[in-house]
Amino acid sequence: MATSGTRGTGIPSGILLEQAPIAPLYFGSHVYLIHPAVKNWHPSPLGFQRFQRVWLEN
Repeated sequence: MATSGTRGTGIPSGILLEQAPIAPLYFGSHVYLIHPAVKNWHPSPLGFQRFQRVWLEN
């Protein structure tokens, strides 16, 4: 039987997917509350923030 299996396990991927359900273990989210005095701040899709161009105004 020639099927494409998972590497190194010898288990065909079809059998693995049928018998081992997959569920996400972590779902991340980002919540932002920004003061109106904070200027030039933009949310990043990956969650990394660059603060070099951010400033505060009165």
